[in-house]
Amino acid sequence: MPAGLTVRVVENTDKQFHLVLPPVPTDELSEEALDGVAGGRRSYCLPWGRQ
Repeated sequence: MPAGLTVRVVENTDKQFHLVLPPVPTDELSEEALDGVAGGRRSYCLPWGRQ
């Protein structure tokens, strides 16, 4: 692992849920990414608790 990298391992419980936010984007979207958003391309997420 690179020097200076912090790794934290956590587990959700009945009383605590961890929500991880992605990093703030530093660049603009590519033309392809913009076309996907404008064209209504669908993304699929698995239901909570499934992998």
